[in-house]
Amino acid sequence: MKELNTFFVYGTLRPGEVRFSLIEPYLLAPPVAATLYGAHLYTTGPWPFVVNLPETTAEIVGELVGIKEEHLARILRLLDSMEGYRERDPNNSLFLRTVQPVYVPAGYPVEDGYVQAYVYTGGFSLTREAMDGGYTRITSGNWKDRVHEW
Repeated sequence: MKELNTFFVYGTLRPGEVRFSLIEPYLLAPPVAATLYGAHLYTTGPWPFVVNLPETTAEIVGELVGIKEEHLARILRLLDSMEGYRERDPNNSLFLRTVQPVYVPAGYPVEDGYVQAYVYTGGFSLTREAMDGGYTRITSGNWKDRVHEW
């Protein structure tokens, strides 16, 4: 079975954002507009994070990117490190690398409009703090709508 090589990027890895250059040379094709449903977007100030809430109708705006197979292992290591994801210790990870269905618009070669993609979501601590009101929610679900207050 071929390893998943698609990522949903919703924050600093989006085109035009500070970390896009880290993945841009390794893309299979230009990013495609995409939406993650059932989640809220929060900000720590300079960094965003997603909290999955299946009971919500909220959505996160982002892009779907595909990574060239020969660079996938390198990009996974880079992003896992950058996001503080510890595969062997998820309970103490800053972010979790999850696989979720992401909606892409008509014209993308999928049957039902959804693609499975890696999504880095807030880890247990970030999620708990967000639910307790410790972080600001970006109600539009679009990181590009944030207010620069830091």
